[in-house]
Amino acid sequence: MKLEAIKKELRHRVKKELTKLESTIKRLYKPVKLELNLDNKKSILNFTCLLNYSQARADKQKKAIMKLLVNFAEKHKLILATNPISDLSGEHKRKLIAYRRAGFMTNQGKNKIAGIRQSVYSKKHTTNSTT
Repeated sequence: MKLEAIKKELRHRVKKELTKLESTIKRLYKPVKLELNLDNKKSILNFTCLLNYSQARADKQKKAIMKLLVNFAEKHKLILATNPISDLSGEHKRKLIAYRRAGFMTNQGKNKIAGIRQSVYSKKHTTNSTT
């Protein structure tokens, strides 16, 4: 019984910190549209991030936001997962390449994790969370 209470308290703390992180990002990067969802059972942090800037400025902002999200996921041993959203047809492949450079893996083939519905996920902490 004590173990369950401790786990529940930890989940509550992570959710509280996640809410703080989300509000901080939205405050620092004003026109950002950010959604963060935590799946406690699978230790997966799903995110969607849209910026309405010029391309050069958006890339800088996205890198800063991604760094914050990756640090949060590493601190709490979470898998960071997303579906790259693109308005243009040729942009999807470019976004997948950018996510791979940032340390993400595509969720297909030998890298497929059954519990993750998103198309890309972070490599770190996947072995601890999926076993």
